[in-house]
Amino acid sequence: MIRYEPARPDDGAPDDGALRERLREQAAERRRFGYRRLGYLLAREGMRPNHKMLLRIYREEGLRVRRRGVRKRGLGTGRPMVFPDGPNE
Repeated sequence: MIRYEPARPDDGAPDDGALRERLREQAAERRRFGYRRLGYLLAREGMRPNHKMLLRIYREEGLRVRRRGVRKRGLGTGRPMVFPDGPNE
């Protein structure tokens, strides 16, 4: 019987330490970038992980796009609404 021999290290996980570290650095610099956009930046540097691997590492590292705060709105002029006293006013 022939079985598949994995090409990964003994612990079963691929050796992606350099990719993980660079992804954390990029995410710290650019807090508003998601995993796809960070993937494009890594591709420019020569690291070309596929999208599934990149998303897995992104989630394992606990990275997320930072939520923006709620924007406060003005409450208006503060004057009461004027109602007409009669018809056609």
